Amino acid sequence: FSGRFCLKNCERVKELRIDSHSFVCYSLCEIENLPSLEVIHFGELNAFFPMFINALLNLINLPKLESLVIGSCAFSNCRRAMFQN
Repeated sequence: FSGRFCLKNCERVKELRIDSHSFVCYSLCEIENLPSLEVIHFGELNAFFPMFINALLNLINLPKLESLVIGSCAFSNCRRAMFQN
């Protein structure tokens, strides 16, 4: 598990949707400094397809975030999640 997904400093991104089976072997998911982001959706609530299995989750400085959906098998072995600002 060594991959890293980082989305940072994008002023125009309003929505982020990542489908199941994505980023399975990644160790980090970091989403930071997205002033327009309103929705984050990781996988499906009722589907059992893994994604970001052992990844750490960092959500930092997302002032307009209104909705965060984490599917049933997303971040299933996550040891740390950070929600800041």
